Amino acid sequence: MNILMKIDGATLVLSILLLVPCAGCAFQRAHLPSDKKAEAFFRAHRKELADLIVAVERQPKLNFVSAEWVGYGADAADPDHVACAKLLKKVGAQFLRQGDGGIEIYVWGSGCAICHDSYEGYAFITPGASLLKYATPGQSLEDKALPKGKYAPIEDGSYIHPLDGEWYVIRWECG
Repeated sequence: MNILMKIDGATLVLSILLLVPCAGCAFQRAHLPSDKKAEAFFRAHRKELADLIVAVERQPKLNFVSAEWVGYGADAADPDHVACAKLLKKVGAQFLRQGDGGIEIYVWGSGCAICHDSYEGYAFITPGASLLKYATPGQSLEDKALPKGKYAPIEDGSYIHPLDGEWYVIRWECG
């Protein structure tokens, strides 16, 4: 009987140690910039962002690059992938995705397995790209301007706001 109480006690302690951080993550909100701050960051880093676009367009195989995960797996041996990750770090971005006629560079945001993911950054979108067809355009990407979700603060999806030519501010919500 005494051993069962010890096992139950250990299980309870382990459960608490695992659930408390997870609960904190579930209620954590991503700190995304205001529209003005995102536009100011773009103006300040436009050259680095453009250099990143040129590097990625030369390498269509780069579908996803993380600034932090470059040292792992087969990507660590790919010099193009490593160079792109270094450019992401130089800009201060977290990751990028390429596809659907656009390149999305995410600078701010967070997400986890049990919480709602919110990211914001910039997209370079060629005219007529399918990304333009499924991303929702708007005048603002701040919370109050976006549709409320049924199970999350913001409805899942990609939201864009035009910046300059083929450049957009993009917000990606995924629950």
